[in-house]
Amino acid sequence: MTQGHSDTVAQWHSGTVAQWRSGTVAQWRSGTVAQWHSGTVAQWRSVAVSRPRSTAPQLHGSTAHLRPAHLCYFPPMSILKVSRLGHPVLREKASDVEIRDIKAGKFKQLIDDMVETMHAYEGVGLAGPQVHLPLRIFVFEVQDRVAKRRGVKQVSVGAVFNATYEPIGTETITDWEGCLSVPFLGGETPRYKRIRVRGFDHDGEAIDLELEDFTARIFQHEIDHTDGHVYLDRMPDLTTLAYTIVL
Repeated sequence: MTQGHSDTVAQWHSGTVAQWRSGTVAQWRSGTVAQWHSGTVAQWRSVAVSRPRSTAPQLHGSTAHLRPAHLCYFPPMSILKVSRLGHPVLREKASDVEIRDIKAGKFKQLIDDMVETMHAYEGVGLAGPQVHLPLRIFVFEVQDRVAKRRGVKQVSVGAVFNATYEPIGTETITDWEGCLSVPFLGGETPRYKRIRVRGFDHDGEAIDLELEDFTARIFQHEIDHTDGHVYLDRMPDLTTLAYTIVL
């Protein structure tokens, strides 16, 4: 169904996790543009559309001390293939990443590629399992135009490894949510309003954050991916599930 709409430049809004334009995103090509090894945990081959990046934006707001990933000193980035619901990688509990490998810079190119992929699909978050990597990593960003459209705070680009979260209080917010791995669908999904997140940033430095509202929703969604869950698992009422495009 996704490829069937590639000529219509269809647009879908997932609420919290993604917007996708099928006609403008990318032409996939077979071949081995890049290969990445993380010990014996995973190998991947990206099929690529490349585009250089010149600047690294600054983080601000509640994620201010998550320093931005260094996006400007590496080879051209690749748009990665996104895994779809039904692929077993989305239901696996992902493996922790070795902190010494983060500090050694072994994941910098992967971070760049994941951010490039997230931007290409107009998402606000993307986790390792969504690009066929069973690793506890995710990237995130709420760009200015998305923040204005949703009436939320802008959040600059970042990456988190080995993240876990716990609720602060019991208050939840139900809002529309979707996913790059479940294209063309969205539904009302409750999430904790405030959470505490622990993990490591792109330099391998420990982080301990308190997040709320839309940013908290993004982090819960992406951390769920690394635990083998999708937002559908969190929906108490599947009758709100609906197409986000006109077929």
